[in-house]
Amino acid sequence: MAQAITYRLKACGVLYNEHRTVNAKLAEVEPQLRPGSSAEAFAGGLSALVRTLERELPPHFAKEEEALFPVMESVTGRGFPPIEVMKAEHAYLVEHFEAVREAAAKLGRSPHAAEARSEAARHLFPLVGTLDQHIVKEDSVLLVMASEQLEATHDSKILRVFDEIDREGRRWG
Repeated sequence: MAQAITYRLKACGVLYNEHRTVNAKLAEVEPQLRPGSSAEAFAGGLSALVRTLERELPPHFAKEEEALFPVMESVTGRGFPPIEVMKAEHAYLVEHFEAVREAAAKLGRSPHAAEARSEAARHLFPLVGTLDQHIVKEDSVLLVMASEQLEATHDSKILRVFDEIDREGRRWG
C-alpha cells in the first residue's frame, strides 16, 4: 500500500482524502467492468461507480474550482497552466460521466441491452483513465504546489468555502 502524502495545508489534505475515496471505488468495481464480465456484473459495477461519482465529484470539483483554484490564481496569476489543465479535465470528465450515467440508467432497466453496454464501455475508458491520471496529477503536482505557495490564511479561506460546499450538498442535475 502506498504511503499517504502529507501536505502543509489542511485543504490539500481534504482533497487528497477525497481522491482516496474515488480510487477505492474504482479499484472495487474494476473487475466488474472488464470485457467479458456478465451483463449483471457489468450493470451492477457501473451503477455502483455512477452512484459514487455522483456523490463525490460535484462537491470535489466545486471545492477546487470555487475555492482552491481562485486562491492559487490570486498568487500565481490567472491562466496558470496546471490549473487550466485541471479545469479542462473537469469538463472532459463531466462529459464522459454524463454518457456513462445515461448508459447505466438504461442497463439498470435492462442489463442485457447490448447497445447501452457498448455506449458505457465507449465512455468508461476516457472517464476512468482520465480520472485516474487526473488524481495523480493533482496529488503530485497541483496540491504540492498549493501547499508550497499558499499560506495559512489562504488555507483558512479555502476551508471556509469547502465547508459551505459541503453544507450545500452539491450535486449535478
